[in-house]
Amino acid sequence: MFSLILAAMAATTLTDAQQALDSGNFAQAVELYRQHIAQEASPSYEALYGLARSLAFDGKHREALEAYNQLLIAFPDNGDALLGRGRVYSWLEMREEAQADYEKVLAAEPNNLDAWAALSDLQRSNPDSESVDDFYQRWTTAFPGKPEPLLAQARYFMSQRRFPLAREAVSRARDMGADSGEVERLLSQINRQPGALDWESQVFYEFQAFQQTQVPWHTVTLGLGHYFDWGFVALQGMGTSRFNTFDQAVGADVYADLWPGAYGNARVMLDWNPQVLPRVDLFTQLYQVLFTNFELSGGYRLMSFPADNVHFFNLGFGGYFGNWYVGLQPMFLTSGEGPGGQLSGWTRYIFNTADDYVDLRLGAGRRVGIIAAAADATAGPQLQGQSSFFGALTGQYFINPNVGFYGVLNYNYDDQFPARYGITVGNKLRW
Repeated sequence: MFSLILAAMAATTLTDAQQALDSGNFAQAVELYRQHIAQEASPSYEALYGLARSLAFDGKHREALEAYNQLLIAFPDNGDALLGRGRVYSWLEMREEAQADYEKVLAAEPNNLDAWAALSDLQRSNPDSESVDDFYQRWTTAFPGKPEPLLAQARYFMSQRRFPLAREAVSRARDMGADSGEVERLLSQINRQPGALDWESQVFYEFQAFQQTQVPWHTVTLGLGHYFDWGFVALQGMGTSRFNTFDQAVGADVYADLWPGAYGNARVMLDWNPQVLPRVDLFTQLYQVLFTNFELSGGYRLMSFPADNVHFFNLGFGGYFGNWYVGLQPMFLTSGEGPGGQLSGWTRYIFNTADDYVDLRLGAGRRVGIIAAAADATAGPQLQGQSSFFGALTGQYFINPNVGFYGVLNYNYDDQFPARYGITVGNKLRW
């Protein structure tokens, strides 16, 4: 009778432990599993496995490793135990031991998708990209016609900032019937280009000279931003000298994922005493993925000056073709200087990663330009409608994952203002 009561109590403790584990109360689950194991003459697989998992999820990786070792002594070559121990090895950055456990599972169960996925997570941080590429080829061969290896490969390419290859892998996964929501989510992230590291600082200096007598313009821009899983937030400050007048502004820039296949950008700069800048410069843009390789966008910009408000409306359409991106953007504006519009196009070539590229932009139309500084404290800068043309060649190169350099050469022609040409140089630091 007494033995039956003890058995019932042990069963209750095991059930409670499993419920605690399922509900995320890992510390409680550890305590309950240990109580159950202490009551057993020969600990069951369920109790030993549950204890090891609870310790791992509770962040006690060394204790979890010991628990998995005990489990594998009692149940040698058990696939779930090897898989769990491999994950713990990975968290402890014991890569070779983790890979050995994953490979042992796959040797016994070649179609174990969890083992392939775990090995994929391990390979993502492998600096030897050639061996990683071989791994994904092996996984794809083991699961012909299945989208899971291609989606995992796309995530790996994203982690390496090789976005054209990531887009190609997602496209192939879509053709194999991958979940449409997951495909759209990955494509929007690929187009948004998530950050390589959590933090980024930026310093830019811009010099603009004129073909006719005009004092050159000088502008310095500083920025500090942080990347999140959902997007990017940056604070910015700018100081500029134009028309022998100094002005400054501060603001913020935000990129964020929206619904699957879409992301947005919002940016604002504020000037509390505008002399050559707008009091408020607000920009918003929405981007939507179309058919894997294409992107449609629409946006609005407000440049609010003390004497006038200029409203911009734009549409954009672009496509990715391997390492090339080609886009076209018509823009329409309204202001006190009359309506206007501009058509611009650009092309970008991306090298090995998205951090290294060259970009050419050209545009022509009618715009509203700032032609003089504020005449007094309340008037704000003077505006004038201009027929214009511009061209800009941009390049960026990172010498390592932490340090990059940025540069722009530009030319601007206006029919009622001296034509100007300039250069921008900048530095980006990531950590």
